[in-house]
Amino acid sequence: MKESYKTKRFINVPLMNRVISFHKLTFTYLLRAFVVMARAQYPILTELFHYYLYLLPNCSQ
Repeated sequence: MKESYKTKRFINVPLMNRVISFHKLTFTYLLRAFVVMARAQYPILTELFHYYLYLLPNCSQ
């Protein structure tokens, strides 16, 4: 299928490739940051959970 003049004129393939790879890279770093944050917060949340589990039965006394 033959490309039209407008298609050749308006689609900048190298620019599209750069934008796609930039977004892939950004997504990868965001995912890594999320995993690091989740790993850092997990011990804190488990400690809080255990604290509240210990505290709840003692509140009724």
